Amino acid sequence: MANATYHSITGSEYVQQVSETVEQSTRWFAKKTSDTPRLPFHRSTPYERVTSSLLRRKRLVSVLTIGLASLSGYYYYQKCYLPRLSEDSTENKRRAKRMPNGARYEVVLIIGSPVEPLTRLIALDLEKRGFIVYITLTSEHEVKFVETNRYNDFDYLDMVGTPQDFELALMKFKQRMNERVVPFAGAQPHKLHLTSAIFIPDMAYPVGPVENISSGTWNRVTAKLNLYLNFLAFGLVDIVRASSGKIILVNPVILPALKLPFHSPETITFNAVQDLFTCLHRELSSGNDIQVTQIRLGNMLISNQPISSTKIDNSIQREMLAWDDQTREIYAENFTKVKHTSGPIQGVRGTPLRELYHLVYDLIYDQKRYVLGGVCYCGSGARIYDIIGGLLPHWMIDWWLR
Repeated sequence: MANATYHSITGSEYVQQVSETVEQSTRWFAKKTSDTPRLPFHRSTPYERVTSSLLRRKRLVSVLTIGLASLSGYYYYQKCYLPRLSEDSTENKRRAKRMPNGARYEVVLIIGSPVEPLTRLIALDLEKRGFIVYITLTSEHEVKFVETNRYNDFDYLDMVGTPQDFELALMKFKQRMNERVVPFAGAQPHKLHLTSAIFIPDMAYPVGPVENISSGTWNRVTAKLNLYLNFLAFGLVDIVRASSGKIILVNPVILPALKLPFHSPETITFNAVQDLFTCLHRELSSGNDIQVTQIRLGNMLISNQPISSTKIDNSIQREMLAWDDQTREIYAENFTKVKHTSGPIQGVRGTPLRELYHLVYDLIYDQKRYVLGGVCYCGSGARIYDIIGGLLPHWMIDWWLR
């Protein structure tokens, strides 16, 4: 039997062998990883990180937005709205100035359609307060409406016809403001005084997809815009300037601020008029010439009958009856969702029209009001939606509408 031979190693030799093994493994791993291509490193921008964070927290963003809006509305209600109501209840009744013999001489020119309920309501309130109210007639439809309904409380400015007829009617109105009138037999003659020109756009517009709106509808939309431009081009500003009057625009703000789909005629009209009067205000306010003020309307309580979901569904069905099958298949679901979204918020009551009447009167006589930059608000939600439409990015509004 052969003798077995054993080779013993010292501690230093064992450490050296382990070191060599680790070194070989490290070289093999480094070779393998160096052969693998590295992916390029993408550093996200701050905007991408913020956007990604907001999208991951949709519910939290919604809660914070609603909470901030609620706190702002509560602050405005407590600090501005309630004190103003208490002042209104104790102050004298708002009445137009009169001559010493009791005759009326303060005139208000309303540039708006008498077919529109809001135009008639504002005109009737001003007439009851002692103003002489003129309403413009710019179409045959408006002339027939006035003749049929016999609104004898107002004077009318017939401006139907060619641009030359339009300019001539405006010049006749200017001449009437410069003439002396005798209100009744034996009274001293006096001149009329134009206190303000109030622009009230139409409130009812067709709704539906842009591709489904007829060219005739677009022509009527542009005709309404040209109407305001003609008044300014043919000397209305000079007439108001001669009597140191005011120019007031009553303009809805909720739907135009959000630029809701299926409301393109309304959005285009109100935003164009709003931009026009913003430019006019900045031009005239620089020289302290004429006060131009926009009243941006929110949710107003024009009718005591609440708008229920059933009424909204019925109006949706009526609108879609005129669509062809292909249009209905493409847009029906989104149209229904937008109509319910843009409807009045359940449980939120609109502001009474009395507040609008008081605001118009106070602006005519330059009473103390919260007017900043030629803009004041009337109606629930007006200020909040105007801020949301101006500050929130488009993608957030799109996400809210989905």
